[in-house]
Amino acid sequence: MKQAESCCSYVAIEPKMGMLNN
Repeated sequence: MKQAESCCSYVAIEPKMGMLNN
């Protein structure tokens, strides 16, 4: 459950940084 939280958390803030690509 924590994984989903972290994923959504950074995925919503790192999309512009390109971390989503990683």
